Amino acid sequence: VLLQGTEMDGFTYQWSPNVAIANPSESSTYAWPTDSMFYYFIGQSDNCFDTLSQYVAVRKVPFDYSANSEICGLPIVLRVETSDSAQIIWTTALESSSVLEQDTLVVSTVGTYYMEVRQFGCSETGRIDVALGEACCSEDNILIPNAFTPNGDLLNEKFRIKDELNIVQDFELNIFNRWGQKVFYTQDKKEPWDGYFKGELQPSSVFDYHLNIGCIGGQKSFFKKGNISLIR
Repeated sequence: VLLQGTEMDGFTYQWSPNVAIANPSESSTYAWPTDSMFYYFIGQSDNCFDTLSQYVAVRKVPFDYSANSEICGLPIVLRVETSDSAQIIWTTALESSSVLEQDTLVVSTVGTYYMEVRQFGCSETGRIDVALGEACCSEDNILIPNAFTPNGDLLNEKFRIKDELNIVQDFELNIFNRWGQKVFYTQDKKEPWDGYFKGELQPSSVFDYHLNIGCIGGQKSFFKKGNISLIR
């Protein structure tokens, strides 16, 4: 908004308070307060001065939303409550940013989602933080087979851990034979073990695994160990 004071030769000027204002020492200047407020103007030269006040009314765009949400596998709907005439613009900061103009936003992963609500030439902004549900980071949501059969029939040929809910961010898998020798190691949750060690297919036996999982968002992790049977 334009603040307009009286301009006179030989006068110095001061607008106060010096909040969200372009140049408080000019007779006329622009201001952009976030809340309704008075600005006060003083023009002064020697013993003469001129004063005025100007009220700037900031029209708020009414809207409401929940600032925090949780997700666990299934997509969730983020929603903003506002008047029918308002325009809602979502911005997502994922692998690539995108701008969507719609009342709701369906999300399937954790992250921060920003919205801008526009109405009457004014706008308000907000953000929703979507985190992984605390109960979601659990070994119950990781599928760990107890056996595999690398016998060439193309069925269950490799031992792989499945993250079907896409909750895993950090992954470390160690597999040991019955003598405690490490026969497989990976930090890639998509990399399976084919039953080979040093170029040789291992004999039918029971192997131990140690699994470290860090869930998306870095808020929780867990360790699990168990046995898998290699059957030929």
